[in-house]
Amino acid sequence: MGVWWLAAAWADDADPAPVVEDEQVEDPVERTLAEQQAALEDLQQQLAELQVASERQPPITLAWEGHLRIRGQAYDHLWATEGDRLSAITTQRLWLRPRFDLLEDAAHLWVEVRALDDVVFGDAGGGTTPLDPGEPTATGLDGSDVPVTVGRVWMEVRLPIGLLRAGRQPSVWGMGLLVASGDSFDQTFGESRWPSTSDRLQLEVRPLGLLSTALGREDREIPLVASIAVDRLVEDPLDLLPSGDPAPREPGWWADSDDDLARLLYVLAYDGRGVRALGTEGDLSAGVWVEQRLQRDTDTHLLLVDAAGRALLHHVLVEGELFRMGGDTAGDTASLLGWGARAGVVLDHAKLLVEAGGASGDPDPADDELRAASLHPDHNVGLLIYEEILAATSASVGRPSKGAVLSSRYVFPTAHWMPARGVELLGGFLMAWPDGPDGLLFQCRPSDPGGCDAPPLLQASEGPIGWEVDGGLKIRWAEDHLSWTLEGAYAQVTDRVPLRLAGLDPSGRVATVQSRLGWHF
Repeated sequence: MGVWWLAAAWADDADPAPVVEDEQVEDPVERTLAEQQAALEDLQQQLAELQVASERQPPITLAWEGHLRIRGQAYDHLWATEGDRLSAITTQRLWLRPRFDLLEDAAHLWVEVRALDDVVFGDAGGGTTPLDPGEPTATGLDGSDVPVTVGRVWMEVRLPIGLLRAGRQPSVWGMGLLVASGDSFDQTFGESRWPSTSDRLQLEVRPLGLLSTALGREDREIPLVASIAVDRLVEDPLDLLPSGDPAPREPGWWADSDDDLARLLYVLAYDGRGVRALGTEGDLSAGVWVEQRLQRDTDTHLLLVDAAGRALLHHVLVEGELFRMGGDTAGDTASLLGWGARAGVVLDHAKLLVEAGGASGDPDPADDELRAASLHPDHNVGLLIYEEILAATSASVGRPSKGAVLSSRYVFPTAHWMPARGVELLGGFLMAWPDGPDGLLFQCRPSDPGGCDAPPLLQASEGPIGWEVDGGLKIRWAEDHLSWTLEGAYAQVTDRVPLRLAGLDPSGRVATVQSRLGWHF
């Protein structure tokens, strides 16, 4: 028994026999999952590297602005040479304005290309043979070829303190009496043809926002903006060779700055949209535009001040603009005045507005005081009296107005009815009077405040310039990108206007029908 116990004890203390494990066999499914996991991690790494690369190269997006328009115009008894025949013309214009956006809002670049700008539709450059009329040319309204141009190029860069705008850029202000962008279809009647463009460096800031940041307070986003800008026109008139061709400029021609015109611009403007006032929500805006014009050659020191404001509350619209320019230039004293005001009721489906305005005249052009002023030619007032008749007569006396209100006053009530979305019917009645008739642009009469020294045959018998009735239909569709308009007008002009001098029909009774097809990008 003792031997057995010793044997059993020895057996318990001995090492256990090794266990033989089964061989590990690799599972194909697990191998596939591992490979896919590795590939996924590699793809994530590549995406991370691409994101880093994209941050090093900021993305730039492209958007398109601009418009294409085709406008037909027919006139009855406008030109004396046409007699009883209708005179008609169709013009076209294409503006393409690609906009490059950097990081959405960090910076923007606009490049404005103008092609066929008011080019006459179908002109073949004199080719009138029916069997071979030739290809259409690029002849403009003045009879010369219209090139394809880059009209404007400018950029906007967002800075910590505001917005920097630099380059050849448009100008927009108030009712458009002083400057207008010239690229919209928002005219009551007629077209925008004369864009305001400046080579300008401009800084725009929100002073109340900067003050809040400096004091460590919350920015309330009050829409008060202050701007300062510098324009410079480098002038060097070309000398002509005996052949009539321009002589080449000498090297460094740009260094002579005595004939350059410098313009310094200061703007303070409040533009409140959807603000609470007088117990309702509406629009309130007001501002002042101050401009200095300096030129050494002509000893020019001019100061222009323009104040503008607009209010739309309780369906009542009131807006106005007033500018005055004074100072000295080329030995003369300038004192020019222009103004405009509009008021009325604006409802969802109707508008009733009354507009009045004017520009100072110069009853004595021979003295050393310059008083003859004009509004911007894209501030259209009717279709005939200013746009066609006075544009022709002013050009004939050496003061081309391009269709602007000049040396006169006017009243222009309009009524608008919008029976459906995108459809508008409108009508207007225009009356105009001369301001300080000078005997050239407007003939004087003995009862004028300054009298009349002109020979009896050149004196006027009527007081007003004339009257005009306008009407139109406007249709927009495709989210307002496409539009069609049909407009017409009839005007009677008095003997205040020297019609024969400009080759116009002496009857003074003119009618027109006009239509436009447009695509606004």
